[in-house]
Amino acid sequence: MGGYVFGYLGSRTEALKQKLLRTHPLSLPHPEQFEEYNDSLLIWDEWSSILTNTKQIKVVDRDIVQLTSKLLTDAPDLLVRLQPLC
Repeated sequence: MGGYVFGYLGSRTEALKQKLLRTHPLSLPHPEQFEEYNDSLLIWDEWSSILTNTKQIKVVDRDIVQLTSKLLTDAPDLLVRLQPLC
């Protein structure tokens, strides 16, 4: 019982209960174990040191305008949720 209440496992359990979680990708909880994170947004900080590109996609201003227009007409609630990222 000691490890689950005190020490690393206890600290990890408390950290995973927080509203904002900051962790290395390899330490992320598995979705099947922590279902409350299924609707969470994952942002990679300094992603280039963690992830590698396998494909490059070029996006121009017109693409952003088209996407915004499509979201505005088809999924305005999603567009509102994305606004803080702009």
